[in-house]
Amino acid sequence: MNTTIKHWQWNFAAGFIPFTAGFIMLITSLISKNNPNSEWNLILGKLDFSFHDISNLSHNSGDFLELLSSLSSVNIIIGAFSIIMISYFALKHKQKWAWWFMFIALIWLGFQDAYSVFIFYTKTGISLFIMPFTFCTLMTIGLILTRKQIFDSTN
Repeated sequence: MNTTIKHWQWNFAAGFIPFTAGFIMLITSLISKNNPNSEWNLILGKLDFSFHDISNLSHNSGDFLELLSSLSSVNIIIGAFSIIMISYFALKHKQKWAWWFMFIALIWLGFQDAYSVFIFYTKTGISLFIMPFTFCTLMTIGLILTRKQIFDSTN
């Protein structure tokens, strides 16, 4: 299908936000694990514990934190990569399933992340919500602008 729709770039651009956030999360986790006595660093702020503190809670607590930080950051990256690729190769070419994928990604990934980082902010005062809120905004704009083109039966 050679039909190219307008405004698919909004969703494409939105994908780079969690892609970047996932890499930041991976890097800050690695930095914090490699400086085990320093407070856990999130770039925008530090938490009141170190990797060493968590590791001393129990025999497996450090291993579990390593698993969570690595697994979650890599899953964020691959989810974002999916949004980028599907926007470029399917949404752009008027594939209806791609629009629905973007809608589910907005609800499942975007709103859940925005909610989670907002709750995190209320508990810690560290504001990480600029990225998921920007993601939600760009995805919503993209979905609204592409909806008629995707579901127009005359083309």
